[in-house]
Amino acid sequence: MPDLIEKPTIIAAAGNLPKRIGEYVGRVNSATAAVSIARMEGPAGWTEPGQTPEFDEYSVVLRGLLRVETRSGTMDVKAGQAIAAHRGEWVRYSTPEPGGSIHRGVHPGLLPRLGSSGVLSGHPLCGLQCAIHGNVSEQTVKCDVCSGSGHCTMCKGTSNGGQCTNCAGTGKCPQCRGTGHRKPVHAK
Repeated sequence: MPDLIEKPTIIAAAGNLPKRIGEYVGRVNSATAAVSIARMEGPAGWTEPGQTPEFDEYSVVLRGLLRVETRSGTMDVKAGQAIAAHRGEWVRYSTPEPGGSIHRGVHPGLLPRLGSSGVLSGHPLCGLQCAIHGNVSEQTVKCDVCSGSGHCTMCKGTSNGGQCTNCAGTGKCPQCRGTGHRKPVHAK
C-alpha cells in the first residue's frame, strides 16, 4: 500500500537570506535514504554558497526565476523550465528577481554518517550528514516521541494484532516511521 505523505518537514537552507525547504520525500521526512524530493521557496535576493555536489540534482521552477551559476556560465531558469546539474560540477543557486522563486528539487537524500565519537553527525539539529552542506556538527539523534526505539508508544510495537489506532497497526512510531530518528524543523 502506498504511503501518504501529508506534509513536508521544513528545513532551513544555507545562504544569505532564509530559504524554506519543504522536504516531502527524503531521510528527514519519510525515512527514505535513496532520494530527496522537496519544494523550495527562495526569497528575492537569496543566494547560497557555491558547491560541487557528488550527485546529479534536478530542479523544476514553478514560479519566478532560479539563477544557476556554473564555472562555464550563468543560466536563468524560468517557471515551467527545469535544470539538471551534474555531479562534480561547481554550481551556485540564487533567486535574484522580486518575488523570489518556488521550485522543486530532486537529489539523493540526506545520508547518515557516524562521527568519530560513534554518534550520528551532520546538521546541528538532526545530526544527519547532508550531501550538500557536509558534516557540520556531532550529536545523538533520537525521535522525540519514541526516544529512539522506533516502536509505537501506545502498543509498544506489538500493533495489538493490527488494531492499534496510533500506529495504524504497523507497530512503528508514527513520528519517525520506525527509524528512531528525530524529524526536526531545521533552523539557522
